[in-house]
Amino acid sequence: MTSDGQNAPSIQSVDQWLEGLRLRFDPFRELNASQDFHLHEYLVAHETFEAIRGDGISFVFASAGGGKSAFRVRLARACRVGENGRRLFPIVYLLPETVILAPEAERQQAHLDAILQAAAFELLLRLAYRPHEFTALDCSTRQMIRFLMEQGLPGPLPHFLNQLETPDNLPPLARPYDPTARWPKPPSAEMLHEFRHAMEKTPPLTGKAIPDDELYIWLELLTGPLGFEAVYLLVDGVDAYPETLRDSGKAIAFLSQLLEQADAWAAERWFLKAFLPLEMESVLASAFSSLTSRASTGIMKWTPDLLLALIKSRVEAATETAPASLDMLCQPGLRNLDRLVVQAVEPLPREVLVFIERIFFEHVRRIGPTGKLTHQDVQAARQWYDQHRPRGGFS
Repeated sequence: MTSDGQNAPSIQSVDQWLEGLRLRFDPFRELNASQDFHLHEYLVAHETFEAIRGDGISFVFASAGGGKSAFRVRLARACRVGENGRRLFPIVYLLPETVILAPEAERQQAHLDAILQAAAFELLLRLAYRPHEFTALDCSTRQMIRFLMEQGLPGPLPHFLNQLETPDNLPPLARPYDPTARWPKPPSAEMLHEFRHAMEKTPPLTGKAIPDDELYIWLELLTGPLGFEAVYLLVDGVDAYPETLRDSGKAIAFLSQLLEQADAWAAERWFLKAFLPLEMESVLASAFSSLTSRASTGIMKWTPDLLLALIKSRVEAATETAPASLDMLCQPGLRNLDRLVVQAVEPLPREVLVFIERIFFEHVRRIGPTGKLTHQDVQAARQWYDQHRPRGGFS
């Protein structure tokens, strides 16, 4: 939330106001979907998601603020909770700085190292949430898991195991990898202790020939004894660097090693799914026309009805009430606020969040953490929005 002037309210004041209106949390504050712990509670059905959720290589393109990271979070969660009865293993791969900084000759290895680190985090977290999946395995499989953890994690395995004291330790453990990585029904402290003990008592892997290709080991493990139907490599964060933000061609170059391997991986049921800026669509199609012609591709577009559904679902999640709308937060003289917001902004989810949060901000700045929204709050937010995000404006 942007603050202006000496009378700017604190986030705590806004939270106090929302709590007084019986909202569990502020569903419009977090602009970064990859940091939104509540995202799974209010995702909106979208045809683009249905087009890319199955097995196969997929590309999703969206404008900045258009929801591509939200769809990546949505797909990762679908894998983790076993939607449609499927057992899928997601690897959240946010393009790391090590790849950006690596010389071209070393870039492929940099990708591989980062992917295997992400895979190790994903598996460690899954097993921590579901310790029975580890303790039920035979000794040789547990040894292989321990070996891959020791090879892949960015530090000694005991360092990560020592963090598994209580369920409250799990979200901080996930933060360097994927803050939204969580599974239903966290384990008890006793279950975590059993998992740590079982991992620590698993003997190191010795006397067995280990292939040089660690990716091959992961494939054998995941689709073999762990019983996953497929692996989804979820690539995101490509536009997080000045080099890639300004130049789509350079962004594609940083991904070229992954794109060149995509078909071979798919034959092993390891499917690339990339969530990319809209500006990269034509460049990717030109540079990898054969690949993109076979892949599932979705371009995210947001209609007024979809944006209205987005607002509705977030208010419902925060109030635990259905149906719900922003009108629940308004004085009687202010109605149809959901539609007013959608008419005011560029048709992108992030713009909706920015505008609504500004309305909250203006209300608390005006009278403090009390009362309900009025036209005055909306008008103040509109003036701010038109000044700071000039493409917007009421129709």
